[in-house]
Amino acid sequence: MVAKLEYAGFTVATNTFEIPSQVQHSALIYSPLIRDNKAIQKIEDVLARLHWTISTVQPLVAGNQWFTRNSVGCF
Repeated sequence: MVAKLEYAGFTVATNTFEIPSQVQHSALIYSPLIRDNKAIQKIEDVLARLHWTISTVQPLVAGNQWFTRNSVGCF
């Protein structure tokens, strides 16, 4: 997944934080300040090609994960 997202032009940084408890299904959590308003759809497209369906897309915060500036979290 990381290689496919990087190939699509995204910078990927992984972390070892626990997945927030309210995230029950695959999700994209993103900053409302994202510069490329088509980035979320582009990420969903890349993940769909990898057979990873996103159930939830929501802005800003999930548990201890805060997304600021130009960032998106994939869970």
